[in-house]
Order: sequence, then C-alpha cells, then structure tokens
Amino acid sequence: MIIPLPIVGPTYVDRSVNVSFQECINWYPEVSEMGGKEMISLVGTPGLDSVSSITETGVTGIRGLHKRYDSTFLFVITGQNVFRVDPITEVATDIGNVSVDRTVLAISRDDGIVNNQQLTIAGNRTDTLPGKAYKITTSAVTDITSVVNATNPTHCAYINGYFLINDASGQTIYFTTQDPSDLSSSASWPAANVFSAEGKGDRISALIELNNELWLFGDDTYSIYYYDSNDSTTPFKRFNGSLRDVGIAARYSLAKNDTNLFWLSADSQGRGIVWTNEGYQPRRISTGSIENAIDGYTTISDAKGFTYQDDGHYFYVLTFPTENATWVYDMTTGMWHRRGYWNGNTSNQDRIRPNVGIFWNDRIVLGDWDLSQLYYYNLDTYTDNGDVIRRERSSPHVHKNRERVFFSSFELDMETGVGLQSGQGNDPQIALSISDDGGHTFGNEKWKDIGVVGAYKTRVKWNRLGASRNRVWKLVITDPVKCILIGAVADVE
Repeated sequence: MIIPLPIVGPTYVDRSVNVSFQECINWYPEVSEMGGKEMISLVGTPGLDSVSSITETGVTGIRGLHKRYDSTFLFVITGQNVFRVDPITEVATDIGNVSVDRTVLAISRDDGIVNNQQLTIAGNRTDTLPGKAYKITTSAVTDITSVVNATNPTHCAYINGYFLINDASGQTIYFTTQDPSDLSSSASWPAANVFSAEGKGDRISALIELNNELWLFGDDTYSIYYYDSNDSTTPFKRFNGSLRDVGIAARYSLAKNDTNLFWLSADSQGRGIVWTNEGYQPRRISTGSIENAIDGYTTISDAKGFTYQDDGHYFYVLTFPTENATWVYDMTTGMWHRRGYWNGNTSNQDRIRPNVGIFWNDRIVLGDWDLSQLYYYNLDTYTDNGDVIRRERSSPHVHKNRERVFFSSFELDMETGVGLQSGQGNDPQIALSISDDGGHTFGNEKWKDIGVVGAYKTRVKWNRLGASRNRVWKLVITDPVKCILIGAVADVE
C-alpha cells in the first residue's frame, strides 16, 4: 500500500523528542497560493555572495548597516569606524572614527538613523559622550557633546525632524532641536530636551520608530509615544492606555519590517517568548518548541535580530551569539525554521554568518559577525561564500497505533536534474537516515542520486527499509545545488 509521508513542514522539536522531532535547518516552508502538486514545499535558504571586505586594524565584525535616504551610499559601522560603500564599485571607504571603546561598544540595530543630511550613532563610551553624528554631505564625523548625562545610550531614532536617544541605565529620553535642514541638528541636544518614560519603574532598554511613532521598551513593559506638533517643549506624548506588561529580554533583538516590530521578551512573570505587534497589542509568535529551546539557553540577553524580505517572504532572524544558534520566523507563513553555518571542523551547525542586514542596491546586504565582510543573500547561490551549506529535515513520527509497519520503499518527491556542469554538485546526492527509537538516534546515511544536469525524471527511491512501530525519517544534502522538497511516499504493509 502506498501512503503519503509528512516530510515537509517547519521546525518543531518538543521537550521530549518522542512527541515531536521535526528539524528544519536551512530550508523554509513555501505555501502554494494557487494550489499545486502539494500545498507546501521546502525551499533551500539563500546562500551568501561576497560584496566587499572592510579593513580596520584590530577589529573584526560588522555592527551596523544603514543606507542614505536616497539609497545611494551604504554606511557600515564596525568596531570604531564608519565606512561608506559605493553602490557602483562596491568599494568601502573609511570616512571617520567614532572613538568608541570597542570593549564596551553598545551599537543598536538602529544605530544609524539617516535623514537627508546626517547619520547618528549611539554607543557606550568611556569618555561619557553618548555617540557621534556623521554629516553625510561633508564626510566628517562630529561629536555629540551636549548630552553628557546619557551614560548608557543603546538606541536612537529619527521622527519628524527630531533625533532621539535613550539612556538605558534609567528612564530618560533625549532629543535634538527640530531642524532637519541644519547640518548640525543631530549634534545639538539642548539640556531641556528630555522627557522621562515613567509608566512603570523599569529602565528603557530600547527604543524604535514604527509608523512615525516612538516605541519604548523596558525590562518589563513597553509603551508608545506620538508626536504633538503643538507642544515644542515636550513634543512626544504617551498614548493613553498604550502601556503593556511585556518587556524586552535582549535589547538588540528588537527589529522591524514595514508594519511590525519583533522582539524577545521578558516581564515580571518570566522570559523567552518572541512577540510581534498587532496594532498596539502584543502577539505571541514563538511556539512551545522555540520557547523550550530558549528556556534551555544560559544567556539570551545578547540575542540579536534583523528582518528582511525576499521572494514574498518576510523573515525575522534571531541569533543567540553565546548559545551559537539562529532561529528564523517567516511572517508570511507563520512558521519557524533554523539556519546554520556548517562548521566542518566541529561537525556542528553554528550560528549564521550574518549579524545585521538591510535592503540596499536592490539586494539584501549583510554584515558578518566575526569578519569585516559584507555579503548579499542570493537564492540562486548554494554556498555560504564558498563554504558548504548543510540542509537537514526530520519528519514527524510515522506510526499506526503502535503496530509493526513494514516499509518496502521510501520515495522522495523533489526537484531533480539540478546537477552542476562540473565540480562538487555535478552528481548531486541526498542522504536518508532512519530513527526507530523516537528520534533519539539515527542509523547510517543511505545516499541516492538526485540527477545530473537535465536528468529531470530521476527517481529518488530507497528500498527494503525494514519495519518499525515508530519511525522518524531524516534527510541531509550538502551539494551546492537547488534544493526543493515537495513530499514523500512509502510502500508499507
């Protein structure tokens, strides 16, 4: 008897793998909007193309990416310097030093807010100054010298001609004069231009602009502020009833797309849920599986998040540096998957290379967390800048009321004939391994051809696979080829 097998789906590993052991690493679910052979398939995550290397002595890793308002130049914040990348040549030019002690640097995901003239950077500094203002038109880095009391600034925003910055050690928000035509406005922070976010007693760990409104996140709460043009003294006012008892556990997990915010939360009840907003209300998007994984992490306060849109999917990428893991939420499908950078030395899926990302030059450009290297995401690139991408998928449990089931064959439905003309991938293969103990252990990998270039009728089929009362199937592919999984069937009795 031929039966379909549930090989396609998101990541969902339960607290007990005997309940669920569905891994989905470096694949993401794609829902067919107009119907098709199957309603859901798995698409291989994009690879990395090299864009530009940035040289800064003694510093590795890229902390921030921001583009000019007209999307011409890309600005790159590294350990201590700001670089400008030309969209034509993709050459990075060092345009100034931000004089930040790299050991205490606290650059936010919105570290550079660009208006028509300026770029503002928020960061901890040993000299008590909160950051720098870079004037794009003069290619110079200018000190912000007037806000000496912002001892722990981590985020900044730009709303209605104002730059705003937080002091994460307390509840104070600082803002500039309102004159975006003035090249020095982001360096002009009058002492009177402050307000205190005192909804509750928690400190303001992060701030961000969304839909021209200011969202302030504390350790246990968040609240939303609007711009009041009739009040020049205190132009930002809190919406009545906007205070919510959902805070932020990792200030740099905060990220946004066109309409939504995403963050890793904490509150007076606990930590480790991932939220988005529905209007002004919080909406949980993490699953029990994701929360179980996060609950097992020792350190989550250093989690970093960024968003990007590609091929109709809106992704929120959440990386835990200390825990060496990356999780990705697809807002389009509402499903999660894992991503990893395959470490051949340790045979481990490390966290992905990208640390930050932004849409620039008609591409998704990303900065490496460890190397001073920029990349493009590319769905038609099947390596991480030349390194192997290992894709893994484990199925839900396959069983029939604990009866013994004999499997005569397993046939995978996928796009075949995707081999390359030469080199690794000219004869691509995929591996199948089997667990009959609930996903605790897997047997030897059995490799099958998926078709040299043009061999579109290749059948990917394994025979004589024994019997089981409870089986989990696992697929692995490492060849740098197009990887689309559609479904699977088994011949059973």
